[in-house]
Amino acid sequence: MPGFLFINGTSSCFHCRKQGWKKSTRYFCSVGPKRRYSGCQVTLSATSSSSSRPDHVDSPTISTHKEPNLSSQQFVAPPEDFHSAVRAAFQSAQCAREKGHRLIEIEFPALSTMRLSSADCGAYEVFDANRYHAVQLAKLFASSGDQVAICLPDIVEYERVLEKNGDEPWMYSNIRWSVIQSSYAGNPITSIWVKRKKIEPLQPQDTVCIIVGVSCQELTAVEKLIETDNHSTTFVLLNVELDKLRSDLGLLGFPSKSLQYRFLCQFLSAYYWRNRSFVRFLSQPPFVLKYEGALFRAYPEPWQVLLQTGDELQRYRQVACLQRRPTGVQFRKMVTQALVVEDAIKEQISKDENKGKDVWWEQDEKHSISQTWKY
Repeated sequence: MPGFLFINGTSSCFHCRKQGWKKSTRYFCSVGPKRRYSGCQVTLSATSSSSSRPDHVDSPTISTHKEPNLSSQQFVAPPEDFHSAVRAAFQSAQCAREKGHRLIEIEFPALSTMRLSSADCGAYEVFDANRYHAVQLAKLFASSGDQVAICLPDIVEYERVLEKNGDEPWMYSNIRWSVIQSSYAGNPITSIWVKRKKIEPLQPQDTVCIIVGVSCQELTAVEKLIETDNHSTTFVLLNVELDKLRSDLGLLGFPSKSLQYRFLCQFLSAYYWRNRSFVRFLSQPPFVLKYEGALFRAYPEPWQVLLQTGDELQRYRQVACLQRRPTGVQFRKMVTQALVVEDAIKEQISKDENKGKDVWWEQDEKHSISQTWKY
């Protein structure tokens, strides 16, 4: 069979064999662009060459030489598609619920990185993508027997979604649209002769509430919604980008910082995947150094700090595994220190790293009633 070798009862694709990687029989061996080979492990066989290196790198200044994982235990890696991300998020959320958590955060990119960075990518496109992910997540909860309410920010978005998709387009009787505050649907003028439908955020039979598309100003309404619950509902914040919303707290026209200390700090990051890009300007060639990292967590596994390698077979290299969520400065330092560059460049980068400062919600631990969001 062209492109494949069979060695000692285990199958390896040609590229894996060339790099000295062996595939276990538990994984299907196939060749494709940008495919992550989670079953590949570095071996010490005689066929391995110390000079062999991955063929695809982002920049000549960054080495992506394969190294054994820093941890002896294998952890879940970031998914390759949105379907896998939603399913993994559901599994992590279910695990968190079994441990007694009812305030859960799920965060992953709503669209591809290329699309999100596009100039013509608007807020409605991101919102519609998150709404689609919310529906797929709701289906998984509904299949397990939960009664699910997908809460939208306001009645305007509620009517817009119904106009585009209908009331129950998925043939699931235990999934419904809702809003975070009690509202009346329909035109206020026609209410003179037509009774308007009142939309309640929660119903007594609801066991899961997925909240999507809320802004910083609407977080207080989310807090009031959760306070009215009798502790029987699981609340899931889906792709609301809490880190960005936290940065607005305390500004003029926004809720105070105490919202983080008394409320947001209680949310468990059951599934978290955030990519970050970095640029360093150097005084010597190549003058501009670009690299990317990712902070990833799938509960109950620890937080993973990952360096993007650009290799088609393995997009990320694990840098660190932490039980406690790293701060933004700690994350940047770990990713930067993992780069394999010349000593002079690394020394210059290290000096710049010492200038960073943690944001206020990462510093003020003593004011928070809970540290759940960090673990």
